[in-house]
Amino acid sequence: VLDEISYAMTWDWIDTSAVVEAIENRPENVSVILTGRDMPEAIIDVAHTVTSMTQVKHAFEQKIVAKKGIDF
Repeated sequence: VLDEISYAMTWDWIDTSAVVEAIENRPENVSVILTGRDMPEAIIDVAHTVTSMTQVKHAFEQKIVAKKGIDF
């Protein structure tokens, strides 16, 4: 799991082509999960599944505060 790696690529901290190469050359039994907004198109092109999540409703809008052990 490469959490929030999209930012590292879009801010040129990590070369996107190197990430694409790593994905394409990984062993067949290895799954790779990349997260983050504004994923580079080159990554989307080699991905098997791409999801975009948008908030529809959130407890905070109803003045429900986060619960220790559940939300943080």
